[in-house]
Amino acid sequence: MEIDRNNYLKEWMPDKIYKYKSFDKASTGCGHVECRMANPEKPIYRRILEDNQIYFSSAKNFNDPFDCTLVPRYDLGTREQKKSMLVKYGRINFPDKSDLELDAIAEAKLNSGELDDQLEIRSKREYWVEKTYNDIGIFSATTCKKNPLMWAHYAASHSGFCVEYDSLKLQLVLEQLYINKRLVCNHHKIKYVSLAPHINPYLNPESPKIVLDMLLHKHILWSYEEEIRYLLLGHPGFVLQCPDNVISTVYLGRNISEENEGEVIRLIQKKSVRPDLFKAKLQPNSFEIEFDQIL
Repeated sequence: MEIDRNNYLKEWMPDKIYKYKSFDKASTGCGHVECRMANPEKPIYRRILEDNQIYFSSAKNFNDPFDCTLVPRYDLGTREQKKSMLVKYGRINFPDKSDLELDAIAEAKLNSGELDDQLEIRSKREYWVEKTYNDIGIFSATTCKKNPLMWAHYAASHSGFCVEYDSLKLQLVLEQLYINKRLVCNHHKIKYVSLAPHINPYLNPESPKIVLDMLLHKHILWSYEEEIRYLLLGHPGFVLQCPDNVISTVYLGRNISEENEGEVIRLIQKKSVRPDLFKAKLQPNSFEIEFDQIL
């Protein structure tokens, strides 16, 4: 299978993407069938570096409690917007009804006050949060390997590592995933905003649009992450098995221990397609991170 790089890579999509990790020796043990099949007894770093696994997490496991919880604002809809939505779905649920009958049904529902009931609204909001948690698996990556905050926060103060993935080769794996298992995975750039967007469910009643609005907005304070999200529909907790060539380079943190550095070298040397290996170093009189090649 061949993919034209120019057609695949969007303007903002780089050739390489990055994932920062620490050397946490514990496994996740999320309980999903896919996780149990993917050697959960192995430390996470080995599943990444040795087995080339990519994990699609549920948003409920994220470190930001606001992430993916921007629920639709049912208080924003006008009467006409609400009526338009009721008539639209009435045509789907009651195909034998005339437009006049559907209009009357919509008016009756509006007059009942059911759409404005606070318990009903709360129930709908909880539904959307649970939907994002239970229906979407998320693999988060970044566009930058030299981000000092990412090294500090996600690679345990520069003692961890950063994996560089070839985004085109990863896309080939995802295309094969769709062909073999009909699993759909799309990538998107996070939108960083100062104010939470108002998601009006009556203007955009389609489920995919609402879910994407919830999944792809974060506060501007998180913009340093330069995050790209791969969204796997219907499979939170899924583990994607990739070939060796998807990982193009591994970068070691400046403060990595001798033991962990030796472990990474050992794991890389076992691969059929060996990624390059670099180690971070500080530049004198500079805040820039540079790398020396080891392998």
